[in-house]
Amino acid sequence: MPQELIELIGLIAGCLTCSALIPQIIKIWKTRSVKDVSILTYIQSLIGVSLWIVYGVSNNLIALIISSTVSLICNIIVIAMKLKWK
Repeated sequence: MPQELIELIGLIAGCLTCSALIPQIIKIWKTRSVKDVSILTYIQSLIGVSLWIVYGVSNNLIALIISSTVSLICNIIVIAMKLKWK
């Protein structure tokens, strides 16, 4: 399989994965309710995507770096909203 196709698959997978957090962010923003949001889940995810960024940088995996960075930002947003509106 050509490397360009593999990179495209990685970018698509990354977009789908990190965009999965956006509905949660929108729901929290609209309702200002974080009662049912587990902060431990988002902290665990934040640590995981941080490690994926390190792995991606060390292996020069652009799709992984980009998608993990977006996921990291989304996790930070959810955690910040949880702390603000708890």
